[in-house]
Amino acid sequence: LLVGLSELSITKTREALDTMGLVTTQSKEKPDRDLEYMLLMFRDTGSREQQKVGQSEFFDKRKKQRQADFNEMGAKTKEEKAKVKKQVQRYPTQLPDEFLLFVRMMMLVRGLCT
Repeated sequence: LLVGLSELSITKTREALDTMGLVTTQSKEKPDRDLEYMLLMFRDTGSREQQKVGQSEFFDKRKKQRQADFNEMGAKTKEEKAKVKKQVQRYPTQLPDEFLLFVRMMMLVRGLCT
């Protein structure tokens, strides 16, 4: 996983996540989003303000991606978006217990570094 992230390789990162057992609803169609998420997890530590800015930028990017997904599906109105929401949502379909521990540990270490 670390090699794939350091090389910004979508393929290597996705293979490592598959080996770990982490799969999301968009892993097959948009594996680059898995890479983006893992890069967020492994980003450099810094001040609290820098961390908030980085997180805000990531969430803003995700909102734009979600809107683009709705546009791809042809959903413009609230009713149309409600119909295709399940297809656009991104959530884990397979999530190993160890991953939850890993994420929590990363958050704690990141908190100590700020």
